[in-house]
Amino acid sequence: SHSAHRTRPHVHAVKGGARARTKGRCHARAQTHSQPAATLQNVRSHGWTCPSCGMRNLFKGRTLLKHLEKCCPDLVVDLHGTNAVLLQLKSLCTENGKKRTPRGTPPPHAMSELTDEFVMEVHACLQALAKRNDDLCDRAIKLRFQGSTSAEDRRSLHDVASCLKVSKERAEQLVAKGIRNTPLVREDAPLDILLEDEHVVVVNKTAGLLSQPRHRFLR
Repeated sequence: SHSAHRTRPHVHAVKGGARARTKGRCHARAQTHSQPAATLQNVRSHGWTCPSCGMRNLFKGRTLLKHLEKCCPDLVVDLHGTNAVLLQLKSLCTENGKKRTPRGTPPPHAMSELTDEFVMEVHACLQALAKRNDDLCDRAIKLRFQGSTSAEDRRSLHDVASCLKVSKERAEQLVAKGIRNTPLVREDAPLDILLEDEHVVVVNKTAGLLSQPRHRFLR
């Protein structure tokens, strides 16, 4: 009995540790599942998002596909591999194309009629396309500005479009988004502040310090 009494604290500690570890795993699992749930709620509230221009409120599969074909056709020209989910969505829209939906009834390709799993698969596919679009923006910026020292010797949008095998309008869109994604160049020269209060700032501008930000890419 004395040995049994001595082993009780050890058994209790093991059970307590296991219970604590189990509770910790459950808490971590709950945090893992809460993030996709929040994402699903956000997608169902605001609709799908275009991976190129960022337009939201795309709640129907047919509306989404039409927008993608107009905004970024180069991303969805091949509906295989990464875009297999969009291919399923397109087939769903095609199947319902010749059927007239009763008035007041949402079509089968509407987000409200799709399962949570399929809605999130489309969302994940659009995120993958957004990464591809960002890569295209980086390539467009390099083609447009790399090696140029002035506005006269940089590549034209026609050349950028030809290299990327996209339209000139699409190349202009990629360059514009790439510029927006690139922060302005900050001047490293210190400011000589003579007076500063809540109403006015008096600065002694030194020679060579730019009053306006320089171009992001031209040096």
